[in-house]
Amino acid sequence: MSEESFSYPEPEIRYQILVDICDITADIYFGALEELRKSGLEWTVFHNGIFLGYFGTPDMKPHLKPIVFAIDTENKVAGIPGDGSAPVTFTYTFDLAKFVVAALDLERWEEGSCVVGNELTFNEFVVLAQEARGSKFEVHYDDIETLERFEVTELPGHKAIYERFPKKPFQWFISHIPRAGSLNERLPHLKPLTVKEMLNRCWKNE
Repeated sequence: MSEESFSYPEPEIRYQILVDICDITADIYFGALEELRKSGLEWTVFHNGIFLGYFGTPDMKPHLKPIVFAIDTENKVAGIPGDGSAPVTFTYTFDLAKFVVAALDLERWEEGSCVVGNELTFNEFVVLAQEARGSKFEVHYDDIETLERFEVTELPGHKAIYERFPKKPFQWFISHIPRAGSLNERLPHLKPLTVKEMLNRCWKNE
């Protein structure tokens, strides 16, 4: 099981966030965890932060449909939550798959298995995106009061996805996965794709 983006230590916080997005999803998700705990099986949930592929171009494998949040690299606009200084984890799906396969050979699984692709702030991400595109971005910051109202700066790329993703809870797609105790420490031979590498691969000179 993979829990993209929503990785909060307090169950009630995680539950509320998922409820805000989809009541049915929250009930099924946490209901499944309770059943697993009662099953006697050994299991794990992979926590991986935000999928890095959402920030790439459509031809970047595995060809995820772009979900533009915080940074619209194509249109060179950013709507940063808070002051942009909070660390965020971005993980490439192919790297997550490598960790999942490698984890099959581990002697023991914890309930939560953290996979850290690349840790950096949205401010740092913008700097790298500007370097890749070769020009400055228009950058906006959404303060805490704005985020608490479930409002974010609307980016040009948002309009194309509102039919697939609710507008109101858009700001919850943020997560930082701790490196301490992560699978990265147990499987140091696996080297994930970085944000800078992805941006240069997808957006350099675009």
